[in-house]
Amino acid sequence: MTNDAQHTTAPRIDTASRRSADRPPRALAPDLARGLMLALIALANVSWFVWGMPTTGASPHPEDGTVLDRLAQTVMIIAADGRSYPLFAFLFGYGMVQYYRARIDRGLTPRTVRIQLRRRHWAMILLGLLHAALLFMGDILGAYGLIGLLLVWILFDRSTRTLTIVAALFASALLAYAVFSLAGAMALLL
Repeated sequence: MTNDAQHTTAPRIDTASRRSADRPPRALAPDLARGLMLALIALANVSWFVWGMPTTGASPHPEDGTVLDRLAQTVMIIAADGRSYPLFAFLFGYGMVQYYRARIDRGLTPRTVRIQLRRRHWAMILLGLLHAALLFMGDILGAYGLIGLLLVWILFDRSTRTLTIVAALFASALLAYAVFSLAGAMALLL
């Protein structure tokens, strides 16, 4: 008997499974929050499909209805209309950063990851255009795709100084909006 018959090779370790074992498990909370926000956005848009009833003009909600209809409208206006978009936008940005970090951790170059993100956002714009043209004119997918393109261009792979300047500009714009909103409210009260 030769040594060749007894010779065994070392077991191969799959590097992809080893890397996935080293990674922490996927966080479930952002996915659940994203799903909840999508459900709230869908509920907020339901009133667009109520046909044959006069609306208030400022929103797609019907002018009148039963007490239960008005109660449902009040709850939707307070809890869903325009309230779910900010958290969904935050989760969109969070998802972009997590995608970027995960690809960098896998060894991709920052330039490659930015190209992947841009492709995803161009696809979102295309799907948003199709959705708006064929199904619902109030589509936000294309808007998120456009914002994603801008954010990748402005924020990803930038110096701390650049990010500080951009953050200061955003904060200034929000402050100016708050001041003008307060001034407008005060003008209405006086």
